[in-house]
Amino acid sequence: MLLVADTLHKDPTPGQLFVFRNKKADKIRMLYCEDNRFWLLYKRNENWKGL
Repeated sequence: MLLVADTLHKDPTPGQLFVFRNKKADKIRMLYCEDNRFWLLYKRNENWKGL
């Protein structure tokens, strides 16, 4: 959530979805804001050729 607030200058509010990937595109993180909590999904796949 700090990355969203500090880097993107966005205030995470309920219902928003943020998706991040690394430079090699073999890791993805999804941050979903819901009421007073958030969900974080982290996926690593060595077989991806790129997004």
